[in-house]
Amino acid sequence: MLATFISPYLGMQTGHTRQYPVEWWQSPDDGVRSPADERLSLEQLLRGYTQNGAYQLRLEDETGSISAGKSADFIVLNKNLFNVDPHEIWQLQPTAVVMRGQLIQGEF
Repeated sequence: MLATFISPYLGMQTGHTRQYPVEWWQSPDDGVRSPADERLSLEQLLRGYTQNGAYQLRLEDETGSISAGKSADFIVLNKNLFNVDPHEIWQLQPTAVVMRGQLIQGEF
């Protein structure tokens, strides 16, 4: 049985590779989900989770990107998203969480 939970990292991995984590496969050939040609780049996925998410909520003037005048909400990951094995994205963890410019969890 597949574990299910809400995780932006799992969503990014699935959107980028079109595969669930290998640990969740039900058979050795439980490969790429169709349509394989709909894989998204990490840049597209990050924009979807940040700027586009803010736009959808009509908050693009307040959040969704790091720029002057916007709320300083961001995370620092334990690994570089662009250097990690694409099949390990779902395992990323935030080491620091900043909301409105204040460190609320973790450390730098």
